[in-house]
Amino acid sequence: MQVTPPLPAPEKESSSGGPRVCFILTTDLSTIFLRGYLNYLRERGWRVTVIARDEGRLHQLGVRENVDTIAVPMRRDPAPLQDLACLVRMTSVLRRIRPDAVVYSTPKASLLASTAARLGGVRSRVYELWGLRYMAPGRGSTTLRLLEKIAMRNSTEIISTSRSIAEKAIEDRLARTIAVLGGGSALGVDVQRFSFQSSDIPPLDEDSSAFLAKHASLPVITYVGRLNRDKGVDVLLEAAQILGRRGRPIATILVGPSESDEILGLAHTLRDSGPVHVTGWRSDPRPYILAAKALCLPTLREGFGQVVIEAGALGVPAVTTTAVGARDSTVHEVTGLLVPVRDPDSLADALLRIVTEPGLSTSLGRAARERSIRVYSDVVVWPLHAMAIEQSIRRHSRMTRKVAPPR
Repeated sequence: MQVTPPLPAPEKESSSGGPRVCFILTTDLSTIFLRGYLNYLRERGWRVTVIARDEGRLHQLGVRENVDTIAVPMRRDPAPLQDLACLVRMTSVLRRIRPDAVVYSTPKASLLASTAARLGGVRSRVYELWGLRYMAPGRGSTTLRLLEKIAMRNSTEIISTSRSIAEKAIEDRLARTIAVLGGGSALGVDVQRFSFQSSDIPPLDEDSSAFLAKHASLPVITYVGRLNRDKGVDVLLEAAQILGRRGRPIATILVGPSESDEILGLAHTLRDSGPVHVTGWRSDPRPYILAAKALCLPTLREGFGQVVIEAGALGVPAVTTTAVGARDSTVHEVTGLLVPVRDPDSLADALLRIVTEPGLSTSLGRAARERSIRVYSDVVVWPLHAMAIEQSIRRHSRMTRKVAPPR
């Protein structure tokens, strides 16, 4: 594994001479990670195109970031006939726009984009590895691992969001060399926006405000993310139940779209042990994080744990797990607490420390904010990724010139 330290950004190229780079994601939902980054690249002189399935946000992204967008239907789950049609369409698009580099993330997009870019003659193919989907239980891990290996073999560079994900991929013989830029993360965090001093933080919705008012005497723990077992939401609810039985109830807020009726049913069943409030999807998680003593991400697997560094930037510590990917986002006993995976008793113990030990939440939150600014601020992370892509373009351009036949 190659770990790349922060480096100073080179001078911007002129808008006429910058590279043409295409970013490919499965769905426009994932473009939230590109907020601000694409505009930064455009100002750096790049000509940027984003390809994704359009679910109503793709055009808005193009307008906001001033980049080109192309809608290509991609399905997240395997669908051979649709995937083949998508591959043909994507290859045709890449041959038409002829980018200097293609950058892809998310599992399905990475497989199709890496193959299309190779077929389309794109010399620089950069895989931004945000996670390993085959690690999820019951998901056809053998097939998913094979598809992941194909995507990596098609790529000229692989950049991992975390050291532990890179180590796992190398251990599983998916690739020989995987880079980790700086401290990791997908593309850092906007520490100005994610600041408790930010002037544009919206109020809580009415139902959430009423919930907190009703349980004003209880410490609050917030979860942000998809509501499913992969994220360990059931483990958090069990931990809350344990604390209720100990006579130390907490108020739990679950923020995010539900992907499991079972989780919603469990939340309703356990309300007698400790109040639980489910908000559904929210476009801005900041007020819900700031309402809590700590963010809890009890995940079974993760690419990195973006919400952890966002909470950290807000000065709110996190309790997360030692799962691959998740453990990189938190320094145990410094910026938050780490607990074993699928261990509700240990999670309950950690949450109890957060809500009862004097000054612990404040001191951890202060350190988490400092680390988010120093290591994960977008002004630190963006140049690292831009430089890595530019270096890839130059390197493979030189390689091509060396092997070009004489005229």
